[in-house]
Amino acid sequence: MEDYVPEQYHDGFRQRLKSDGVPFTSFPKDVSDIQHKLRRLAYHTACGATVQVPAENAGIVDVQSERIIVNDTLSSVDQK
Repeated sequence: MEDYVPEQYHDGFRQRLKSDGVPFTSFPKDVSDIQHKLRRLAYHTACGATVQVPAENAGIVDVQSERIIVNDTLSSVDQK
């Protein structure tokens, strides 16, 4: 908190967290059920494209000097 909340707001911020029932102690994070989602490789191109692939399936991406080939079937397109 000290790194992100200005000092003059510390007391009020702590009070708000306490009233909302937010614990002040740390807790262990078990990410075993989503671990495969956390390990990803990202390939960034000179023109600004990004190709992300799960680390365990990195073999589906063929990176060549002038192109990137993804050997997979398109399932959806996200427009942002």
